Parts: sequence; structure tokens; C-alpha cells
Amino acid sequence: MKFQFVAGRGQEEAIRIIEDGPYKNLVVVYGPVRFEPIGNSEECGLKFEYMLLDNPSDVEDNTPELVEFLGDVLVELIDHSIETENLIFDSEDVDGDTRKSDPAESSSQ
Repeated sequence: MKFQFVAGRGQEEAIRIIEDGPYKNLVVVYGPVRFEPIGNSEECGLKFEYMLLDNPSDVEDNTPELVEFLGDVLVELIDHSIETENLIFDSEDVDGDTRKSDPAESSSQ
């Protein structure tokens, strides 16, 4: 999958899809990303918000195919961030206290 980072409309960083296909030149910015349990299993699913900033091919928004594609892009971004040790986790508790966890720290007990 090929994509590049571009400047969004504000200060956020956006992603431009540069591969051929129906999503070529689509520009998206991701909102909050979280992992949520799937049913009663020990597996988690990736939940995320996004906004299309540039949609030159008039791709229909919120279709299962688009959401799956953007999820695949997000997984690649996360994998790359882990490999380059650039992943930052932000967690917000119910009181609104935001904490950043160091990826080098271990939470095992």
C-alpha cells in the first residue's frame, strides 16, 4: 500500500493515498484510534474515526469497503510506527487526565 503524509487543512497531518485504484489521491485525516474487545474473546478490534479532506474520485463515504481500506492503511501506519519506535500512546481516563505512555515501559506484573 502506498501513501504519503501531507499537510491537512489545520495543523493535523493527513494521509494521501498514492496507489492506483478507486482511492487514488484520497486525502484522509484520522481521529481518535482505540482498541476495543470483540465480544467475550481476548481479541481486540481497531476502532477509529476519520475525515475525508480531499475526495477527487467522489468515493462514497462510510461504506464498509472504504472503512476496511482505511483500517488497513492505519494498521500499516501503526506497524511502521512500532518498527521505527515512533508510536506514542495517549490514554484519557474518565476525569479527562491525559497520560502519555513510553513505549519502552512494560506493563507486565
